[in-house]
Amino acid sequence: MISSLSILNYVDMDSEDKVLGYGISLILLNIGMYVGISDIMMESKIL
Repeated sequence: MISSLSILNYVDMDSEDKVLGYGISLILLNIGMYVGISDIMMESKIL
């Protein structure tokens, strides 16, 4: 999660809308990683 925040260092953010958009997309990215990794781990244990 902390390493994904470093993405914001490389983004040109001119307005509050862009900051909000990138923030929401990073939150969704982190949720997707946590759900995806746990799902893969559970699938590999079942098989």
